[in-house]
Amino acid sequence: MIDLAASHRHYLEHLLPVWRQIPAEHRGSAFLDGQLMAHLPGSQQIHALGNERSTGPVLVAGLDDMLKVNGRPVILMEHGCGQSYSGDPASARHPAYAGGDGRDSVAGFLCPNEYAAARNRERYPEAFVEVVGSPRLAELQLIPAPPPADEIPVLAVSFHWQCTTVGETNTAWYHWINAVDQLQKTGEFKILGHAHPRMFRDCAPTYSAMGIEPVGDFNEVLQRAHVYACDNSSTMYEFAAVRGPVVVLDCPLYRSGVEHGLRFWDGADIGPRILDPAGLAVAVRSALAKRPWPGADEILSRVFPTVGDPAKAAAEACLVAAGRSGQVKPRGLARFPRTAKAT
Repeated sequence: MIDLAASHRHYLEHLLPVWRQIPAEHRGSAFLDGQLMAHLPGSQQIHALGNERSTGPVLVAGLDDMLKVNGRPVILMEHGCGQSYSGDPASARHPAYAGGDGRDSVAGFLCPNEYAAARNRERYPEAFVEVVGSPRLAELQLIPAPPPADEIPVLAVSFHWQCTTVGETNTAWYHWINAVDQLQKTGEFKILGHAHPRMFRDCAPTYSAMGIEPVGDFNEVLQRAHVYACDNSSTMYEFAAVRGPVVVLDCPLYRSGVEHGLRFWDGADIGPRILDPAGLAVAVRSALAKRPWPGADEILSRVFPTVGDPAKAAAEACLVAAGRSGQVKPRGLARFPRTAKAT
């Protein structure tokens, strides 16, 4: 039996499409943080995270939950677009990212693209690694689009959380928030304020003080926004794939000479990419005017390759990984503190 464990909503949102496709006879129990239990109503097999008794394989989507189920064989879904930070020795082998250390208990890696898969194969040549696309994206594509913009298009702005591992993992909030405030005052766009789940609670009061409506749910962003401005997140690729217009927000902490891949830098240009806050309004207008943005389709085909039904492909990969889990001898994550940060 394959169990599921999730402590954050964005982890669970990536796992649920896969979980539902695993045949019932192979689907074990879901171990969830208390606030997440409502996302599986009516199930008799939901338990509080931390109450696991099984020693069998468990499906997770992030470092936090690998730590919580330490000692069990893991099937790890690389949530989001599989971004990692291989261009700097300080982050190249961080356990939160594809190809990082401390993943010896992983029996199978479910990867959204070849970028993440190649890093995991290189670091863990004996593990099962499969490119399954993005089951989460397939669900996002079913969300109804907002009504056409009349006189005032809806712009959603979003920022990564303050992760100080290297420059590129930081938030660009401090570089951009004054420009967002100034743009709000012009009335040219209706602005929604979004952020990474680890950042949103800190951002929401500032958004409200500026007269910007805070929106924590990315699904709602997709329902309401015509254009999305973001610094560094898988949501920028998801919005580009589902809706199109994206503005890519750089900041001085992002080093142009350090190549991590994807957002930094070979997959960055999915929309106008800007560093100067004075150019925000022009960039938003450009993103809305050019659809698709030149080169965006090719980038998105690499970030989210077509694999048929991603959820079904991931579920089938789970069964293969579970079959191999008996060959895994978990060594745990003792060398990494339990406070290690995930994405």
